Amino acid sequence: MDYKTKQREAIFSYIQQQKNRYVTVSELLHALKESGTDIGLTTVYRHLEKLEAKGIICKYHINGSNAACYKAVDKEAEKFLLKCEVCGRLVRFSCRDLENLYKHFNRAHNYAINPYKTVFYGRCDRCKEGQNA
Repeated sequence: MDYKTKQREAIFSYIQQQKNRYVTVSELLHALKESGTDIGLTTVYRHLEKLEAKGIICKYHINGSNAACYKAVDKEAEKFLLKCEVCGRLVRFSCRDLENLYKHFNRAHNYAINPYKTVFYGRCDRCKEGQNA
C-alpha cells in the first residue's frame, strides 16, 4: 500500500522548489528541520528511495564519495545529464540527436540505454570561458 505522508510531500516539495539544482540529503534534512518538519535521517532516505522508484526524482552519486544528490525529474524536458569536470555542476537536458542514438541502440543492438542514468562529462560554459584556448 502506497500512501502520501506529510513528510514525503515536504521532501518532494523542497526538491521541486530547487528547479535545476541537485540537493544533498544533509541540505534537504537541514531545510526540512528549518521549516518545522520533524523528520529523521532514516525516514528521509526511505522516502527518497520511494520517490526515485516512482521515477519522479533522480539520484546521482557524486564521484569519489558515497554522497548522493537528488533532483525532480521532468520526463518531457530532461533526459540526459551533463557534469562539468571543473566545477562539478550537474545539468539535465534534452537532445533529439541523443534520443535518436538511444533508439538506434535499442533497434539495431537490442539494448535499451537508460538516459536518466547516463552522464556526459566535459566543461560547462562558465568553465570553458575561464580556460586558455
